[in-house]
Order: sequence, then C-alpha cells, then structure tokens
Amino acid sequence: LNLHFKNERYGFQGVATKLIPVQWSERRYLIPVEKIGEFCSSIHSRFGEPRDRIHGMYFLRRGDHKKKAEGLPTLPAKFRNHLITKPIRASITDVIDVNERDGIGGWRFRTSHVRIDAGTADRLLTGMVMEVVDSKALLPINVRITRTEAHTAEGEIVQSLVGAENCDSGPPQVGWKVVAGPRGAEADASKAAAGVFRDLAPAAAFERAAVEKKIVMMFFRADWCATCSVMDKRLWADAGIRAWLKDKCVAIRIDGTQKSSPEALRFKLTSVPTILFLDSGGDEIGRMDVALDSEQFLVDAEKILEKAKN
Repeated sequence: LNLHFKNERYGFQGVATKLIPVQWSERRYLIPVEKIGEFCSSIHSRFGEPRDRIHGMYFLRRGDHKKKAEGLPTLPAKFRNHLITKPIRASITDVIDVNERDGIGGWRFRTSHVRIDAGTADRLLTGMVMEVVDSKALLPINVRITRTEAHTAEGEIVQSLVGAENCDSGPPQVGWKVVAGPRGAEADASKAAAGVFRDLAPAAAFERAAVEKKIVMMFFRADWCATCSVMDKRLWADAGIRAWLKDKCVAIRIDGTQKSSPEALRFKLTSVPTILFLDSGGDEIGRMDVALDSEQFLVDAEKILEKAKN
C-alpha cells in the first residue's frame, strides 16, 4: 500500500503496508505478511476465523462475514506450511520473564516470555499462535511463537489486565497446556452452545412463555463485545445451564451490534452484555450483567425464578 496519510505503527495506530490477498471460498481477506502465522492459527481459535461478525482482527471484504468459508484458505505456496491440519499440543516448561506495563488509553498489560516442549519436529513454526487450554480468563491466552528449535520453542504471551479482578488467570505457570490447530473436544464445546436460544421475536417469546408456563430470558449482546463472545462460547455451552434454560425459560438473543433494539430502550439498558429475566407479561423480574461462572449463574437465576413465583 502506498499511503497518502501519515502511518505511525504504534498501539492501535497505523496499518501494515505489505498485505497478502487470501481467498477462502467466496471470502476475500488482506493479511499482513508478518501476521500470516497468526491468521492460520486463528482458524482454530475460539474467537478466530472464519468469523460470523463484521469486526475482527484481519481485513475482510465488506459483507463477506455473511459468506461461508469451507475447508481451508488458499495461501501462496511459501506460506502453506502454516496451515495446521492436526493439533500440536505442548506444555510450558519454563517462564523466562514476566513484565507489566502501561499501554495506551490507560490499559495495563502483562508480557511474559515462556519456553514450551514442542518445536519444528512437531510442525511448529515461528509466527504461529498457540492457545492456553482451559483458561478461566475473560479472553483467550495466546502464545505467539518467536523462536523455534527441533523439540523446543519460545513464545510471548500478552495479557490485558483490564478488569483483572474478574478475569485474570495470573502470570503463566509451568505446566500450562497449550494447543494449536484443530481442537477436537475443545472445539466441540464451543459448537455445543448452538440451540440454546430460540429464533423468536420478543412478542412471540412472551406468547410462547405463557403457553409453556415459563419465564423469558433475553440475552443482549453485540459482536464487538469480547465478554459477549466469551459467554456465547463458554456459558451457553455448559450442560447444566442448557438443561436449566430448557426447563425454565424461553431464551432469546437480542443483537445490538448495529444499533440499539426497541427492547434495549424499553428496559433502559446501558451496556452489553445484559441478561434480562421477564415474566410472560413482559415485566422484568431480574437481570444480570457479566456472567462467566456457570455455577454462580444457576444460583443467581434460581433466586430470580423464586422471586417470580412469589
């Protein structure tokens, strides 16, 4: 790219000037050369590609988030070995250093350098990204591989400390498991969230709740909300929560990605995520905001249900 305006690469500012066109079925991406490894790794990440939302980490042709992406993307020959078709699993064997720093906008970050027990003999390449397995943090914890040898590698982990009291897993620890490529059972857990919410307009949901003698749960979310995505893939995939919702609620999702819904205005919602519980007449009986712990969600939801009965 030959840019007309000043292009300072700092923080969230500036863009890469050398981009690779990548075709994925009917989709068209533009990927910075230095991000090819990350892009390929993101194919199997919890919040990666192919995304079904407008916002993402990579340039995608406008409207292509609505198009299917089947198989694997088409890459130039010299980059194809970055496509991971079988999982690469490893463990952190050494934490080299840990540093905290202030970033732009008042954000604070923790940067750690670690060593893992996998390398080029395991198909691991510099630039690939591995994800910590079973992390309880709000956002995925990724290890970006910076150096590889035959059977070991070094990587960098950057963790945001915003809201750390609720979502920080702490500094990396020896023994943490990491994975790149297809996740098998881990990926299936994310897909399990499908089917929790009914495809009903709010008015129809209230009618259905009256017939089934249940309450209505509205989950207000947006694609640009990272916490909403975590709840999509973690909370609603929990077997206990799925069973509770099926038995007690008519659950629907209200998407506020593009604009506020009439329901958001009606119930004076000021942020997402928000979970509203309403009786079949449309009166509010309770609400939650961030809900990441499945056991606590069920405790709080039962209290709200008891309130409705009384």
